[in-house]
Amino acid sequence: MLRILCVLCLFSVLFCEEIHRLPLGNPDHCWDLRLISVNGIYDSILDKEILWDEIIQKASLSKVIFTGESHTNLEHHLLQARLIESLALSGKKVIVGMEFFEISQQPVLDEWSKGEMNEIELLQKSDWFNKVGYNYRYYKPIMDVAKKYRLQMIALNIPRSIVHKVAQKSLHSLSKEESALFPLVDTNHTQHRYLLKKIFGKFVLLAPEMFENLYAAQCVWDVAMSHYTLKAIENCDEQSIMVVLAGSNHVIYNLGIPMRFSKSSSLSTESIFFMEIAPEKPQKKAAPETKSESNKPETKSESNKKDPHFKMSYQEMQEKEIFSRSLARWVIGTKSSDGQEAFPSPGIKLAWKENAMEIVSVSEKGIASQAGWKKGDKIQTLGNTRLASLVDAQIFLTYLSWESSFSWEILREEKIIQGTTTIQKPNAE
Repeated sequence: MLRILCVLCLFSVLFCEEIHRLPLGNPDHCWDLRLISVNGIYDSILDKEILWDEIIQKASLSKVIFTGESHTNLEHHLLQARLIESLALSGKKVIVGMEFFEISQQPVLDEWSKGEMNEIELLQKSDWFNKVGYNYRYYKPIMDVAKKYRLQMIALNIPRSIVHKVAQKSLHSLSKEESALFPLVDTNHTQHRYLLKKIFGKFVLLAPEMFENLYAAQCVWDVAMSHYTLKAIENCDEQSIMVVLAGSNHVIYNLGIPMRFSKSSSLSTESIFFMEIAPEKPQKKAAPETKSESNKPETKSESNKKDPHFKMSYQEMQEKEIFSRSLARWVIGTKSSDGQEAFPSPGIKLAWKENAMEIVSVSEKGIASQAGWKKGDKIQTLGNTRLASLVDAQIFLTYLSWESSFSWEILREEKIIQGTTTIQKPNAE
C-alpha cells in the first residue's frame, strides 16, 4: 500500500505539470503565474529573479529552510549541498534534517558527523539498502559536506512500517507505542487534501476509502518530520539554522511539513523548490508535400509560424517552465532528469540462501539485465572479488557508473559462467 503512495507521488512529478500551477498556498500570490528558466532563481516575495548570494543572505535570517527535491535528480542534491556549505561558510551553525533516515538511525548520523566512520560503514550501519533504496551517490554530496564541516545531522522519519500500517489500515490502527512517536495528526486541512487529490488524480474517485488511508499516511509523514525538526532546532542559539531535505510533495505550497511546523512553532521558516524544466523534444520531420497540398492557401497559423517574432517567442517558451508564485519562497530552475537516472540501477533482488547469494528477481532495466543474469543464478564474484554478504554485492553495484565495465562469475544450474559487462546508458525515450 505504501508503495502505491510512493508510485502515485512519483507519477505526479513526472506527468502532472499542473501541480506546479495550482491556486494554493499564500492567498496574496496564489493566482499569479510566473516563468523560470534553467539556473534561474526566483524570489516570490520580491517577485523577481535574484542571485545565489542573495538567497544565502536572506535564508540566513530564518531558523528553518525546507527544500523540496526530486529524489533521483542529482542536480537537486548538489544544490542542497551548496546551500548547506554556503550557510556554513557564512558563519551559521547548520543542522541538516533528512527525510531518508529514521529516528532509530540517529546514532549512525552522530558518528558520521563526528568523522568516526567511513562511507562503507555508513551504508552498513544505517542499513541503507533496505531502508532507503535509492543509490547512495545521489546523497553523497550532502553527506560529504556534513562530514567536512562536522555538521549535526538529524533523522526526521519514523519507522516506515508505521506509515505503511496507516496506508494499509487506518490511522486508528496504530498502537499507543506507535502513536507516541509523533503528535496528534489533523487530516482536515482543505488545501492540503485538495493538493493530494490532484496528485493522486483519478485514483481518488476510483478508490475513495483507500485514498483516505493514503492521505492519512502522508499526514503522518509530514507531522512526524515537522515534530523532529522542531525538536532539533527549538532550543538552539541564534546562529543555528536547520536545512530540511525532503521530497517535493512534503514541501510544495508550504502545505506539508512547513504548514505542520508553523502550527506548532513561531520560529521563522522559508522554502525552496527545485523546478525541473524538461528539454524540448525534437520535432518529427514533416512528410514532403504533394503537388495538391503545395497549392493550398496558407493558413493564418502556418503564416504565424514563419514570423521571426513568433519563432523567438516559441523558442523562449520551450526553455522555461510556468509555475504558481505561491509554490515556495524561492524557486530554482533545474534541468529535468527526463527519466534518466544519473547512476545505473542494479535492477536485482538478492537473498542469502544455502551459503550463497541467489538472485530472486531481475528487472527489465538495470545492470543485472545487461549482464544476462537470471532468477536462480548464484553470484560468486564481482570484480574478481568473492563476496561474503549481500551488503558486499550491493555496495559494489552502487559504485558502478554508466559505460564502466566489471567482471563477474555466477553459478547457474551447477555450471560456472564468467563474463564482463559494460553498462550501457539507455536512450532517452
